[in-house]
Amino acid sequence: MKKALLLVSVLVASVLTSPGAQPPAASEVMRAAQAEAAAGNKTILLIFGAEWCSQCKILHRFLEQPEIKAIVTKHAVIADIQTGADRTSNPGAEVYEKKYGSLDQGYPFLLFLKADGSVIINSRINNTGDNIGRPELPPEIKWFMTMLEKGAPTMSPADRRTIESGLQRAR
Repeated sequence: MKKALLLVSVLVASVLTSPGAQPPAASEVMRAAQAEAAAGNKTILLIFGAEWCSQCKILHRFLEQPEIKAIVTKHAVIADIQTGADRTSNPGAEVYEKKYGSLDQGYPFLLFLKADGSVIINSRINNTGDNIGRPELPPEIKWFMTMLEKGAPTMSPADRRTIESGLQRAR
């Protein structure tokens, strides 16, 4: 299983780094995330975004901070699906946007999923309200922390505080 995950990672990385290459299909992104989540007993943090979305870029920079990335990836596999009709989009993204209800919700749109792809929680406050996007304002940060509690239930309180403090500093 680890060899298969490594192969998928290498293939995805090579496609993403090849000049002029098309990004992997959204189905491949999801298949790899689900396999890695199942193998590691993790959930999936699925992020719908777009290359032109400044808030998506800020969220990705936050999640790439070494301390934050180490915490999040201990509990969840981060899967990113780029949407839209440009050359940076993952083909077939619209299928997953429809499946997970992210159409017309704004970007970024976040979900925690079980390894089988079923939804645990999404970034619409109380799953019915406005999309928090990149958590920046106090109610958005509060909802993101609720998402973490449900999507990464084994995360320690200290690790949650680190993430919350990081989000508050990023404001």
